[in-house]
Amino acid sequence: MKASRTSRHATPNKPPDSVLLCSMLVTQLACQHRVPAVLLTDGIDFSVYPTNVPLPQETAHDSMHIRQGALHCIGANTVAAAALERCENSAQAWQVLMASRARRALGDALVSKISKKCLAVGRNYVEHAKEMGHEVPSVSQEPFFFMKPTTCYLREGRPILLPIGSEPEHEVELGLVIARRCKRVPRDAAFSFIAGYLVCIDVTARRWQREAKAKGLPWTLAKSADSFLPMSRFIRREEVHDPQRLWLWLKVNGQLRQRGCTVDMVHDIASLVHYASRWMTLEEGDIILTGTPAGVGPLLHGDIVEAGIEELVSMKFVCETDTGSPI
Repeated sequence: MKASRTSRHATPNKPPDSVLLCSMLVTQLACQHRVPAVLLTDGIDFSVYPTNVPLPQETAHDSMHIRQGALHCIGANTVAAAALERCENSAQAWQVLMASRARRALGDALVSKISKKCLAVGRNYVEHAKEMGHEVPSVSQEPFFFMKPTTCYLREGRPILLPIGSEPEHEVELGLVIARRCKRVPRDAAFSFIAGYLVCIDVTARRWQREAKAKGLPWTLAKSADSFLPMSRFIRREEVHDPQRLWLWLKVNGQLRQRGCTVDMVHDIASLVHYASRWMTLEEGDIILTGTPAGVGPLLHGDIVEAGIEELVSMKFVCETDTGSPI
């Protein structure tokens, strides 16, 4: 069953923010590399093709056309997956490589420029619940979520800031990136609303969390300090064969701390999208964190943190103490 599309725009024919942003970015990339390009998108996936590469035959009946400079942007139902196989020479292959880089840039922009919130599920791996001394969750229970603000988002090249005295810890997680505005998504339609994936580290100020819990207070601050969500590059949905068979890992100073498989989630990916969207509208670029496997541990000033998904992506960050001094 194909899920119906819902736009958050008042004007029915206005393209979503992600498409407008993508058209601008691809135009910039095309001009920079002198590669005339075509962007094909169905609102979920973005594929960029140089104009000398044959385009997919199938396009949406309601194709929309956006012209910005040399770019022709077309909404498409189907995107060809074998563009490289169609290349006749090395020059053409290089152009397609540039297009591949552009696709990643577009996905990263979907998160960094458009995302409004991050929902995170707690205790979604049995062994992690045990190590934290919590009740072991079961699939019969509904998942519970907390939120992290977008000011937590951190890309490689910038340090993880550790508030002094907060006892920060690492939690590696798979992040889902929402493709378009949705609500009350049926479980069997969940993947049609996922644009791609991220590896994320849900940094947690454990002391702040523990003290808030002891007082019966919310522990929002323990999850929400600046830089408390380091993340990898965007991974397109098509790059992942089976998101419920991914091995997550995290190292600190070269020592393996966490390694777990997404097959061990209590609530699987489709269920999380279904539950998260039941009462809250999800919007394009929003992130859902899917829980962390066992092995969480402390982070200290000077630590080098590496994390990733085996055979897909990795990332590296350096930790620095944040004294909380006025800026």
